[in-house]
Amino acid sequence: EYFGADPKTEVIAAYIEGLKGGRRLLQVAGEISRKKPIIIWKGGKTAAGARAAASHTASLAGSDQIYSGLLKQAGIIRAEHLEELIDLAVAFTCPRLPSGNRVGILVEAGGGAVAAADACEGSGLEVATLPRETQEELKDYLMAISSPLSVVRNPVDLIWPPFSELSRILLRCLEIMAKAVDILLMVTYYPLTDESFADAIKELRQRIEKPIFVVPSYPSRQSEGLGIYTQRGIPAFPTPERAAKAISVLAQYSKDIQG
Repeated sequence: EYFGADPKTEVIAAYIEGLKGGRRLLQVAGEISRKKPIIIWKGGKTAAGARAAASHTASLAGSDQIYSGLLKQAGIIRAEHLEELIDLAVAFTCPRLPSGNRVGILVEAGGGAVAAADACEGSGLEVATLPRETQEELKDYLMAISSPLSVVRNPVDLIWPPFSELSRILLRCLEIMAKAVDILLMVTYYPLTDESFADAIKELRQRIEKPIFVVPSYPSRQSEGLGIYTQRGIPAFPTPERAAKAISVLAQYSKDIQG
């Protein structure tokens, strides 16, 4: 109840092993979850986990299927493990919920396009071919900046773009793509530690009123930059797979609360 009423709390995330006063909890959660997402990672899913929970908290883990049904009924989002709990909390820092599940993917390398498309469609997001007029606008722009081999269907795959102009190119492509999709996912080798670029992405997000998500092409080199984006309301993830899973849950939550 405290976090639900706290204006500074955007997302409620918790780990539990059992429920005491479950009826009251679910009643309160049902009221809060339509205004503020609640994410719970519940331990004791298996018989062995339930025994472990009982041994150190005296909690009765109970039937996992029953818990899943109760949490869903209250509008609570269930995370399967700690990594997913964190990813979902990051996704819900996005200031604007998606209006649908059509995702536009922007990448700068062929392998990244395949991985991101597989991850998104595999998570239930729609990776539809961009409309002809959007493709034409992208093609004209990319021809003008000497990247004529780029693929503009979706994913939009930038082939050998001039690195000195890469930040400007990425911003313009995202702006064009935003007209045709609900969600933008950028997989980039541009240095994520560049705070001026992160500021530009934030300004673009505010202008186009579409959520933008970021994944580095080389996670091991750019993980330190993820927080720079997330702090600006641009959720960033280390891999396309983790991004896609979290975005899919975000899109479903948006659909559920809209009715």
